[in-house]
Amino acid sequence: MNQQIFRDIDCEKAILGYLIYNPGTLYLVKDVIENLDYFSDPAHRDIYEAMLDWDQEENGDWSELGLGKALDKIGKLKKAGGYTYLAKIQELAPGDCHLPYYAKILRGHYLANKSIKLANELIAKLSKPDAELETTIGKAIEKFRNIQSKLGTKKNKIRTVSEIVPDVFKEMQETEKSGRSPALSTGITALDEQYGGGLFAGCMNIIAGDPGSGKTSLALHIANYNAPVIDILLVSLETTGHSTVRDRLLPINTGVSSTNIKIPDRLGPDDWERLGAGIDSLSRYTRFDICENAFISIEEIEILLMNKHLILEGRPFLFILDYVQRMKLSDDKNKTWEKFREISVRLSALIKDVNVFNITIAQLNREAKKRGQRPTMANLGHSSQLEKDAHTVGILWENDGQTTFILDKHRDGPTGDVPLLFNKKFTRFEEAAKGGF
Repeated sequence: MNQQIFRDIDCEKAILGYLIYNPGTLYLVKDVIENLDYFSDPAHRDIYEAMLDWDQEENGDWSELGLGKALDKIGKLKKAGGYTYLAKIQELAPGDCHLPYYAKILRGHYLANKSIKLANELIAKLSKPDAELETTIGKAIEKFRNIQSKLGTKKNKIRTVSEIVPDVFKEMQETEKSGRSPALSTGITALDEQYGGGLFAGCMNIIAGDPGSGKTSLALHIANYNAPVIDILLVSLETTGHSTVRDRLLPINTGVSSTNIKIPDRLGPDDWERLGAGIDSLSRYTRFDICENAFISIEEIEILLMNKHLILEGRPFLFILDYVQRMKLSDDKNKTWEKFREISVRLSALIKDVNVFNITIAQLNREAKKRGQRPTMANLGHSSQLEKDAHTVGILWENDGQTTFILDKHRDGPTGDVPLLFNKKFTRFEEAAKGGF
């Protein structure tokens, strides 16, 4: 379908006529009308193109006469209706025209028509017997999201402080009445205290560390602790779901070493008994989803989280990304750090919009380890945008056999160290104050 369902010729004439009469106002619409096809009438497209290509030195003053010369230069004066039409639309121009508002009307019509065309193309492709559903729908969603980005995902919401206060007080009363903490516990008391009660929804929480430091194990420890009471979405770019269950969750739940689980002939009778209980426990984790896409993009993560948000009807859930530097970068010609900056900004905004609990795992560069230094946020390397966008940044540091969780950034509270015990054999964490496993 190529015809335009939505069009407003009078609106187009009003914009162009006002611009001819008030040439200094073109700047008010240039950023909104960024595509000539926003005008449904071909003559109007030609006139607007001539306005954009205006050369004052060559064409003289901006008027229907000067504009006619600009149109003649590109061979479109006759097609656009000649000088007569330029004079006519100038006469029709309203005395007072809110140009940005009119321009947004044209943009809305254009995007609506484009959406209808995309929808019809999708229907046509899905009607074919050999249609690949996942690929076809995925490409269509990406195109629709490009349209959505032109419109903006949400309108700006402006409220006064006096209007917001009742909502805040009501939320506090409901939380106090329910007896439930608004924070998500990590399952480790000392860690909860350092976080100010636990993890809070809408905040990007970075857990970083060197390879093998236990960052994924800590994230899964938190997920395992909360699995009975909250929905969880783990996006794993490094391991499969099979490996996550076998090598991480089973050892955490059973106390059987991951090495022995991989090689079952090493298991003794007690191991098998504990494994049986652990498997029975994990079988109840029907709200724990694992996405094992090793080449996932930020666009695909946005779709995953929005779909989960809709399915749960806005109920909070825990989203774990493991790990962020492995995400698929766009294919444009920007530098890597620029691409990653976009990922970080969009990821933090998404977590806030969907209001999920979050753990984003990140890898440290090797500089601190090479020098034997205590790691800091600066060791996130080219991912330094993460430290700007994150609500908290925690770093796992293994030094002389001791594991320390360094809360290096905390927007709402103090930073500090939490000594932990990490048993790699069972991929388990405990707070050091408890004295061991």
